[in-house]
Amino acid sequence: MKKRFSIKAFFIATLFHLAATSLLWTQSERAFAEWKRTGADVHSIWGPVCAWILQPVMMFVSYYTQHHLSAVRPGIFESPNPTQFILPWTLFVGVCFGFLVPRILRWRHHSSNQSMRPTAGRSDV
Repeated sequence: MKKRFSIKAFFIATLFHLAATSLLWTQSERAFAEWKRTGADVHSIWGPVCAWILQPVMMFVSYYTQHHLSAVRPGIFESPNPTQFILPWTLFVGVCFGFLVPRILRWRHHSSNQSMRPTAGRSDV
């Protein structure tokens, strides 16, 4: 029976993604606080890295707030918080890895040259 979903890959990818996101978020907040305190951008790499990694989440938030505004805003004057979408995004990444890892492992173990198989015992030869 072929394995279609890997619980182990799901948990590993989810925990790794959550840890990396929280570490990245903490470092970017630290760099921002230092920039506000000194005015110098010492760690200029954190801005582009955070923007590149979190861009899919922000794009989803902007799409969702445009088309499903009542579901996101509990009050009229409250703006949506993009951090509330980080956990669902992390779970989505975990689900993707849970489905992809068994398929990649199955593909790697599959024979690459089907014509080199032995013909002994075959009836169609």
